[in-house]
Amino acid sequence: MNPTSVKLLELTSLYCEQQLNEEQSTELQQLLKSDPVLLELFVSYVQLHGQLSWDSGVCGLRAAALCRMDKIVEDEDHADVVADSARRSALKASTSASDRVGNSSAAGSRLRTLVGLACVAAILLMMVSRLMSPSQQDGPNLVNQEPLSTGDVATVDSAAGTSIGPGSAEIPPLPLVGLNQRGNRRTAPDSEQEPRPSEPTGPVLDLSDDAAVIAALNDRLRAGWQENNVQPVATADDSEWVRRAYLTFTGRIPTAAEVRTFLNDSSARKRPVLVDALNQDLRTAENLAVIWTNLLIGRSNPREVNEDAMFVFLEEQFADNQPWLKTVGQLITASGRSDENGAANFLLAHLNNEATPATAVTARLFLGEQVQCTQCHDHPFARDVKQTQFWALNAFFKQVKRQPVLLDTRPMLVSMQDGRRRRVWELTDSNDGGMTFYETRRGQQVAVLPEYAGVVIPEDSPRNRREELWHLLETDPDQKVAR
Repeated sequence: MNPTSVKLLELTSLYCEQQLNEEQSTELQQLLKSDPVLLELFVSYVQLHGQLSWDSGVCGLRAAALCRMDKIVEDEDHADVVADSARRSALKASTSASDRVGNSSAAGSRLRTLVGLACVAAILLMMVSRLMSPSQQDGPNLVNQEPLSTGDVATVDSAAGTSIGPGSAEIPPLPLVGLNQRGNRRTAPDSEQEPRPSEPTGPVLDLSDDAAVIAALNDRLRAGWQENNVQPVATADDSEWVRRAYLTFTGRIPTAAEVRTFLNDSSARKRPVLVDALNQDLRTAENLAVIWTNLLIGRSNPREVNEDAMFVFLEEQFADNQPWLKTVGQLITASGRSDENGAANFLLAHLNNEATPATAVTARLFLGEQVQCTQCHDHPFARDVKQTQFWALNAFFKQVKRQPVLLDTRPMLVSMQDGRRRRVWELTDSNDGGMTFYETRRGQQVAVLPEYAGVVIPEDSPRNRREELWHLLETDPDQKVAR
């Protein structure tokens, strides 16, 4: 790499970290204007930095995007750069998508180049990245789920006449629910025909009414602001909002043409219309599949399961708009080979150490609860969260086994998209029942049966325990998976 390219990368790194001073900013702009190759390098760097900051840069160890310069068109108002981004769904032999990145001029300011528009993207992405942090050293890298304090979290439909603000009527805060309540324990019915608890608690929301859904979200936001004494900032303008919308759904910034189309639209419903369009965009399914593959398996993939098969499974689920509860059920109850059933890779990645990682990750990702500390002791602050509850949930995974698929006497290997070879694993279930044993901090041995939401699975039950857990999640009166 020549010295000019090295200098460009140094300046671009400072620019992405928001540490660029005026002199360095001028030098960076001059470099970008001097050579189209340097401009291509700059766009590639910013794209990769933005995707990594948005937690969707890679799945496994494959590159997330490759940028190629096609042409540059410049005039007195703007300069458009057309670049091709290789799509993550190359697994399905789809073509790459063409993105356009551009800049615009403002009255009273000098002509801005591509750096001006890209700078706004990088600053926004850096703000988002600071809100993200991995939850554990050894587990999957999770996106911070804390809601933003700004008013752009829920789209307000101006046609519906709904609005949100700090001065609205007080809404009672949502209660924080523990893993399980120890009262009212029931035994699972012996017959599949017997009814299970299924009545949801609380008011029923009409999901077909957009105005009602928006109003309910706004009520929750107001309640959170009031509970935490947060003063919301002003609503994002159209330029800021459209960038956030594309990043949230597709994991990328909008093209110059997409921005102009949105800004030139005078419809009062243009925001809900764009949300509907992005929600059906295949790139949204790809982005969600990348994020959830990272969450379910982890970026480092220490158990070397088949992340490609997992990605394809998730992409199909999101593209087909499958219910989340159904997807969770497939992940929990999956069986078969890692290369043939992508959903099986979730548990294959977490079955070590008596399936305690599978227990903790299932509770965290699907129930929204951090329970790993109760593996060894009762929760020190939440008195209703007990060690027994962790091992009662763990007991649902005691029948599942992970074993390598053999070719003659050697492990079977398959080639991955990144050129590496992965061992093929198979997920099976035994017919073993019995109790699950754990040790308290006092050294006492305790035996528990599988239990969730007060329902206990009998020791000699012939039914598959993982399927029982899915049925209990389906009929959970607290609807924790939905939350």
